[in-house]
Amino acid sequence: MQVASVVDYLIGTEPPVLLSSHENEIMKITDSEERNRKFLTILQQRVGVNAFEQFLEALKYTQQYDVRNTIFDRSKEQINLKYSDKNQDDNGAAFVRATKTTLPSGAKTDDTLQNQAPSTSSTIPSQPNNDVWQQKLET
Repeated sequence: MQVASVVDYLIGTEPPVLLSSHENEIMKITDSEERNRKFLTILQQRVGVNAFEQFLEALKYTQQYDVRNTIFDRSKEQINLKYSDKNQDDNGAAFVRATKTTLPSGAKTDDTLQNQAPSTSSTIPSQPNNDVWQQKLET
């Protein structure tokens, strides 16, 4: 990966994904593998600035299509593994084991829950489906 051009792009984003202090820290490393590792470590720590999406845009802008495509391919593989039927190889044995577990004291059973009004809020955010992930990867 050509880190210098990606770093330049990410410094120029608004808000900046990387700061000039990050650039100095990354570019002082002479070994390219170590420089890439340092770059990715810093990028991973930059939360709240859409770092990953901006990184993909930087790869596109700097015409590093091979790297970008490799990331897309591996991401697709991970998504497919997570949601594939390959996880069902145990023929439902995991489900049977899960249904035979005892509930902790105070846990509500289906009968109790059916008599309650449905909740309109959830503390658990919904997870994007495979189509949403695919759209994110293609942009």
